[in-house]
Amino acid sequence: MSVASQKQKAPAESRQGAASPNSDPQHDNPEFPSTKRDAIIEAAAACFLANGFGATSMDKVAAAAGVAKQTLYHYFGNKNGLFEATLRHVTGQITHVLSDHQPLDRGPAETLRRFGSEVLEITLRPQSVAFMRLLINEAGKHQEVIDSMVRQAIDGISDTLAAYLRRQAENGRLGVDDPKHASRMFLGMLTGELRLRALLGALPDMGPAAREKHLNAAVDAFLRAFST
Repeated sequence: MSVASQKQKAPAESRQGAASPNSDPQHDNPEFPSTKRDAIIEAAAACFLANGFGATSMDKVAAAAGVAKQTLYHYFGNKNGLFEATLRHVTGQITHVLSDHQPLDRGPAETLRRFGSEVLEITLRPQSVAFMRLLINEAGKHQEVIDSMVRQAIDGISDTLAAYLRRQAENGRLGVDDPKHASRMFLGMLTGELRLRALLGALPDMGPAAREKHLNAAVDAFLRAFST
């Protein structure tokens, strides 16, 4: 390749890495239609699950989503940014329940049941289980993928719950001294064994009645432990 052609190619490559991989296209780019964003996220998730992280290219995602590859680079920065956005999309469906904008007169029992229901529903989805298996397979190969999972899915949900528990403690509704530890306890009771069983393909019947029973037991045990 000639020096001239290398100079012509360099600007395009620099543009591909220009966007921050941690940016959220829906918030950082208000003109980016949410319907297009969701279509891209769904296509990316399907590609990651079908091919693994390493074998998924931006070309494959662009073709599956029906958009130009430069659109992906512009809004997501690179493949890591796209993967993080995919994880944010899933976790956002859970954490909105604990938003600061939720009414203060809604008690912890109701809020934790709503939150727990969202966590269980998403955790036990076949797509979520497939994502966890994908990440386990990628461990040791693409550490940046594991770091994204921990940051966006695990820490993101746990930290959001911890912030909610802290607010409830400040309002005198819960006796929580260590919100982060309490958050991990609740999530562990709620999903720990079930997630492992789902990964092993040994999940027991978790129809609506069984799921509600499990959820209520976790919430009741948590509230007994941290009641004021």
